[in-house]
Amino acid sequence: METLLQAFSEEHNISLAELKSILQLYEEARAAGIRAQQGRALWDFPGAFYFVGTVISTIGFGVSAPSTITGKILLVFYGLLGCSASILFFNLFLERVITFVSVAILWCCRRSPHRRLRNTKNEDDENNWKPSIPQVTLVLLIAVLLVACCAASVYSAMEGWSYLESLYFCFVAFSTVGFGDFVSGQREQHEETRGYQVVNCLLMLLGKWKRYREETKKGVETILK
Repeated sequence: METLLQAFSEEHNISLAELKSILQLYEEARAAGIRAQQGRALWDFPGAFYFVGTVISTIGFGVSAPSTITGKILLVFYGLLGCSASILFFNLFLERVITFVSVAILWCCRRSPHRRLRNTKNEDDENNWKPSIPQVTLVLLIAVLLVACCAASVYSAMEGWSYLESLYFCFVAFSTVGFGDFVSGQREQHEETRGYQVVNCLLMLLGKWKRYREETKKGVETILK
């Protein structure tokens, strides 16, 4: 980096100290949310809703953040309430999804021509049969992959990313890591694309459900008991 700065300074006849000062100011501007290229408004209603979604889903891309003391204090209290409520909601939602998947598997097995039900020696055992944990987990895993692949297709088309970059973004967002190197919905033209903004927010929330697939085994055990 020092070599590049020195070469640039000599090529353009600029003081090295002034060049470093400009770069420092640029870094401070980036940290404050100032961008060299015009993007969409961060704090219009859709932008604020998107920010709220990244908070309660614990993704936290960092592209927008409160800059005032009042905003930061409100965010702390709202984050405690919003994240707790979000965790509770998605845990309950996942339990309902697991129950639905279990009933669907049971219905399909009972309608199967071969009726291949394990450990069913009589009619009573057949009525008490329940899907195994691997079966339910496999169905949930397939659903997660379908959501990720479809979301990657949407982001690839709307953001101009390659499909692999879109899959990478989906993993980072849905796993709630939120590095911030790729952030959706920040281009200026997206400000008028209301449908995409809504879909983007919903996908962020779906990512929260994907994150809780790590607790699927525990949830399945609870439901199947």
